[in-house]
Order: sequence, then structure tokens, then C-alpha cells
Amino acid sequence: MMVLGLRLLTQACSLMLAMRLFGPGLYGNVASASSLAVVLGVLPNLGAGTLLMRRIALEPQAPADVWRYAWPQHLLLGLGLTVIYVRLAPAISGAGLIPTACWAGFALTEIVLSPLIVQLSMTLQALERVPLGQLLQIMPLLLRVLAMAACFGLPPGHRLQGYVALQCVAALIGLALALQVVSRHVRLNWRPRRPRGSELRDGTAYAALNMVSANTMELDKVLALHATGAMAAGLYASASRIVFAGTMPMIGLLLAAQPRLFRHAATDQAGLRQLAWRLALSCLLLGSLLAAALRLVAPWLIQVFGPAFAGLDTLLPMMAWVIPAMSLHLMAAQTLVSIGPPGRRLIYDLAGLLGLAVLMLPLGHRLGAPGLGWALLLNESLMAAIGWSWVLLELRRRVDHRAH
Repeated sequence: MMVLGLRLLTQACSLMLAMRLFGPGLYGNVASASSLAVVLGVLPNLGAGTLLMRRIALEPQAPADVWRYAWPQHLLLGLGLTVIYVRLAPAISGAGLIPTACWAGFALTEIVLSPLIVQLSMTLQALERVPLGQLLQIMPLLLRVLAMAACFGLPPGHRLQGYVALQCVAALIGLALALQVVSRHVRLNWRPRRPRGSELRDGTAYAALNMVSANTMELDKVLALHATGAMAAGLYASASRIVFAGTMPMIGLLLAAQPRLFRHAATDQAGLRQLAWRLALSCLLLGSLLAAALRLVAPWLIQVFGPAFAGLDTLLPMMAWVIPAMSLHLMAAQTLVSIGPPGRRLIYDLAGLLGLAVLMLPLGHRLGAPGLGWALLLNESLMAAIGWSWVLLELRRRVDHRAH
């Protein structure tokens, strides 16, 4: 719980500093640009972390073996995607206020460096060292908060360039620290090898669903910029970041349960059912409590973020209910991965992405930032209902299959 609290505090500080550093107009552009980089950042490791989660129950030597192909594959694909991002992202994201030199910094941070830290974190989580694995991801975030605070000392015209450069340096330091920590628990084998056919096939499927899942969490900022404009998109992006921070306790619960979900799916169907429904109930109750708390503090948040973000105090009470809906959506998606092939979650997440675009573009164009918030709430609620209905059907199917 202390690790989760630290992560929540780090995200809150990062959000507050970014909003004050850039203001709503430029912040909307920065959120759109970085979100697109985060989405691409799930591709370079081709699902190696999820494959490790699946293999560790049967193969104790899996971490060293997976690392042999994961790191060279990640660097090759990451650098290739960096080139593609720098060339195409300015047109796709709609972030016209971002200088050309900053795009490469976003790419190096979010496509090359940060995903390697996530891979190392998942190595520890696969060994059921979840708090330490989460701490690996928090360390570079803390360094990035310090780097962001330092940007206030720069002239206004140079703050964005300084922000991008210092974020990249912070991610590089975080990667070096992560390697030191993981090396004390796992003997990483640096002798490169080619991925096997099954690793490429299954990993590509996991990478595809991870990318689609990331799209539902990040691409809404890009859609918001296209549907409204920089000011409304910045206001919405701020509110959505606050709401996502509210899901951190449930995400931590999911990460802690992830190894057990895979293990129960392979060996204990009764345990799997009990765990799945305990997770769903926990998400619903805890998420609802956090949503109610956010509604209470929303009127005072404008004093924290400044008068430039006037409107958050009315947007957040409605968007607060995204917290339980999004938590249930994410928990259902991960449960589907643990109890079946990755193609099922891919279909599920693609439906969610399509629904988000269908709702967000017209509602945002018509109602502005409130329309974007309503689109997110409706889509997350619908996906939570569909996801847990699918999980229920799949669990029943597995029981019937075992009975026969």
C-alpha cells in the first residue's frame, strides 16, 4: 500500500507541475504528443513481459531466457519506431505547438527507455516481487517530477525543450537504477538470441492487445485535440489524468493478483473463479469510494491548479464515476488474458477503442470538454459491463469443459 501511495503522490505532483508549467493550451498539445508515444512504447518488447508471466509458473529459468531476446528486440524495434514517430506523429497527433526537436525526446523517453524499465519491472513481478517491481517504475517518475520542477527556473520560451530533455535524462537514470536492482534478484543473460517462432507469434498477439489497451487509456487525448481544440483538450486531459490517478489502487491490486490469475487458470478453476469475483467486487467498492471522495474535493482543486484551469471543478464531479468503471474494465481485460488466448482481449479492446472514437468525436465537437468526459464515462461503463459478462461466460464454459 505504501508503494501505491507513493505512485499516486508522484502522479499527482507530476500532473500539478505540468499543468502549471504549460497552461491548458500547451498542456493539451503535450498530452497528445506524449500519449501517442506511450501507445507506440508497448510495441518494442512484443509482449515479452506477458509471456514471462505465463512461463514462470512452469519454467524457473524463464526470466534469464526471455531477457536474451527481449533486450535486443526492444532496442531494434524501439529505434525504428522512434524514426516513424518523429516523421508521422506531428500530423497524427494534431499537436501543432510542439517544436520539431522535442518529438525525438518524447520518442526516446516513451518508446525506448521507459518500456525497458517496464520489462525489468515485470521480471520482478513474475517472481511475485510486485512491490519492488512497482518501485522500479516509480523511481524514474520521481526523477521526472524533480526534472519538471527544475523547468520553472527556465525562461517561458525554453521550458518545453528543457522539460523534454530532462525527462529523457531522468528515464535514462531510472533505467540504470532498474538494471542494478533486477541484477541482484535475477541473473540476466545478456547473450542475445533470436526469438523463437512461438515467442514471436504469441508475443505479437500480446503486443497487439497491449497496444490497443494503451490506446483506450492514452489515445483519448489525441481524439480530444481533434474533436475540440487545444484549450478544451487540455482541460479534459487534466481531468482524465486525475481520474486515472484515482484508479492506481485498483491497478496495484491487479498487478499483485496477476501471477495468481495465470497460475489458477492453469491449475485451479475454483480458485480462479473466487479470485476473479473478489477482484471485481473490490474494484467496484473501492472505486466507488474514491469517486465519491473526488467529487467532494473537486471544488477545491481549482485552487491547486490555478485559475487557467477554471472548469475542472464542474468537469471532475461527473468524470469521477469513470474511476470504478475504468477499474472494472481493466480488471475484466486482464482476467480475459489469464483465462484464454490473447485474441479475445484484442477483440474486447478494439471494441472499446472504436466505441471511444464513436462517442468522443461527435460529443466533443458538440459539447466541448464536458462532451469528452461524458464519452469516456459512457464508454468505460459499457466496456465494464461487456467485459465481466464475457468473463462470466468464459468461466462457465471452462467448468462445463472440465465436467465433460
